[in-house]
Amino acid sequence: MDKNVKNYYLKKMYGGRTKLARAVDTISFSILTFAILYVLFSSIFYDNLLSLILSIITIMLIIITYIIINDIKFKRFIINENKRIEKNMIFNSLLLLNEEEFIQCVQKYVQANEINDYYLYALQKVDGVCADDVLCAYRKAINENKAGIIIASINPASDKKAVDEMITKIVIAKNNFIEKIVVVCADDIINACKKSGESRYFENISEDDINKYIEMREAGERWSRKKVMSSPFSIVPYKKYFIVAAIIFAVSFLGKYSLYYRIISYACLTFGIIARKLGKNEYQIKK
Repeated sequence: MDKNVKNYYLKKMYGGRTKLARAVDTISFSILTFAILYVLFSSIFYDNLLSLILSIITIMLIIITYIIINDIKFKRFIINENKRIEKNMIFNSLLLLNEEEFIQCVQKYVQANEINDYYLYALQKVDGVCADDVLCAYRKAINENKAGIIIASINPASDKKAVDEMITKIVIAKNNFIEKIVVVCADDIINACKKSGESRYFENISEDDINKYIEMREAGERWSRKKVMSSPFSIVPYKKYFIVAAIIFAVSFLGKYSLYYRIISYACLTFGIIARKLGKNEYQIKK
């Protein structure tokens, strides 16, 4: 896997956290866990050497388990992310079709559902359907003396409640001959095209196409990042370190080995400060 592509997946998976920030988290977790294990085994066996050996073995097992689980999680994330990217690429293809091609795709849905006597209102735009779009489609439909309206849109309704209310108002209005208003979105259009065999606009996207998409996106993000390099970056969550430090410090008053607990608490506080300084997003990844 290309390095830039892998970095994209990792940053996306970890919410935009940098490689350095992730390393700080891993090291801090390992050190804190090791210290806690050492204190725990020391309180049980009262043998420093044995406690040290047991702590090392346990932390190694934890790290190996974490690596295996994280690897499985990463592979699943790549599959899901590729599906999401593929869907976005297909949506973009639909968005960039010319008006005639877009209407032809919508006609496939109409034919599959055997809809007759309708007015087709095509919305080939980034934003979803809104109540004003429904009203505009209604006005054009009554001029054509159609009994039904199909509103074809790339994206779903931006405010579904408002759209549903407007459709209800139109359908139940007096002296109104519009019997049905159907809002058709990209998923319905694409599925109808594929079932009818008319899928030349939505051919299967290869892994290379997805990688190119990611590389182009990364290049665009790097260019944008250079322009705003002087602006402050968003700070990733670091309060968890301070919360854990406070809890461990409070526990130190409740039992033996209070010095160990306070050392762990101070270490946790230090890692929190480091995470705050270094754990900044390289850039915000859009969800």
